[in-house]
Amino acid sequence: MSTQLLRTLATNFGSNSVRYAQAIREMYRLDPIGFPPAVLAVLSAAPDLPGAQFMVAMLASEPDWLRSICDPEKHTLDQSLDLLQRAHKLDPQAEIKLAEMLGLRRATTDADSRYAARVFAVLKRSRPVVALPALRHLAKCREPRVRSKAVLMIGRIYQNPKFVHHGESEQDPRVAANGVEALWGMATADAREVFVKAALDAHHRIAANGIVGLYLMGDECSIPLLFHLSASEKPLSRAAAAWAMGYIEDPRFVQRLSLLRQDSDPATRQGALRSMARVQQKMKQMRAAGVLDVQITDCEYSEEVHVVRFTVNREGRFETGLDLRQFVVWNGQEVVEEFTAPLQEGASQHYEVEFQAPPSPAKLVKVQVYAASGVGEDNGPERTVENAS
Repeated sequence: MSTQLLRTLATNFGSNSVRYAQAIREMYRLDPIGFPPAVLAVLSAAPDLPGAQFMVAMLASEPDWLRSICDPEKHTLDQSLDLLQRAHKLDPQAEIKLAEMLGLRRATTDADSRYAARVFAVLKRSRPVVALPALRHLAKCREPRVRSKAVLMIGRIYQNPKFVHHGESEQDPRVAANGVEALWGMATADAREVFVKAALDAHHRIAANGIVGLYLMGDECSIPLLFHLSASEKPLSRAAAAWAMGYIEDPRFVQRLSLLRQDSDPATRQGALRSMARVQQKMKQMRAAGVLDVQITDCEYSEEVHVVRFTVNREGRFETGLDLRQFVVWNGQEVVEEFTAPLQEGASQHYEVEFQAPPSPAKLVKVQVYAASGVGEDNGPERTVENAS
């Protein structure tokens, strides 16, 4: 197949469409196998040639062509997207037909999985108004893996907690978990309700996604919930917790990840190792941002209640906008799993951490701050406050 000849015919197509169309058809008839890659080469070099759409129409006339454009063995993602967009101009139902083809296939091989991943990647990069009908079709697919990906993409488009509620009858946990994941980044009361319910779910994947959702919205309950999940008797729950710790990249979980690296479950050990690498890389990036001046101004203990007051400054200016996700608190040699940390306004701004636990043997408390602006820490002894009553 002569790519140069095909390019010439497509370039001059507008001057005599009947003549050049006949010549292009003849090239296709003589070499049906070489024609598709030649068209792709021409379109890649000059996508707006006068005869470009006619060549795509020639390809689209083949029943198997729509499926083949999402074959990762034949095309790059950009090429697949470009070809599907061109097919849409010829047939507005192209995405729906592609979804129907995927819905009829079961992902029984690695090639099937790669094909499904390519279809979703193409739909993800399409305009939502174009992709939604196809995604709604795939959300009803019998194949759970396909259905779960469709639900995730639809949820991210809608960003509506009610969409998750509508799927409460879903039996496959992967689908339910993806419905929760679709809301990550939202910080509304309705989203929190979904996250809390998911975090308490018995299934490890749903629970982990709910906890991550709470963490991303700054909800303080996410941290003890994740510690609790990591201590589960179920290996799958511990593995899910290790994954979540790596996803959120919070330095407070380094100690727990070190323990999970010695877990009896191989999947948990491997997940903890990967997550540890992610967290340590994040810590390295924050250290490179600069040094924060952290100073504990007061540290008191009374009846298992610890109150630690401290300031955080950078270059002499108080760092506002920090929350408990940036603070790692140590009670002696143990990381504190649950605490509150509000910003105290007034003449002297400071942060105040409060947690419940017996005092450490040395009666020492340490506060570490890991923020986008830098890293710092301070430690100090606690003073015992007698109960006035």
